[in-house]
Amino acid sequence: YHMDFKDSSVTLRCRQLIQRSDNLRKANDIRHYYTQCMILYSDFHSPVEGASDLGFDPDYEYKDWNWCLARTDGGKWHLLDWGY
Repeated sequence: YHMDFKDSSVTLRCRQLIQRSDNLRKANDIRHYYTQCMILYSDFHSPVEGASDLGFDPDYEYKDWNWCLARTDGGKWHLLDWGY
């Protein structure tokens, strides 16, 4: 996230996700910190068959589905959360 957008809901959600991941990191003695976050939004239609196995409703139109990713400075992006 960028500090220029302090009041945006995206920045708030990123901050919350990074804080939650930092808490998990400390609990599991992981030594990296996420410093950047982004949220991508997508629309997709779930398949008629097999969607339930993936946790989706069959044959359903999903709009503005969130994909929340974070990384350390210049590192690889990691998927932290998804959904609404």
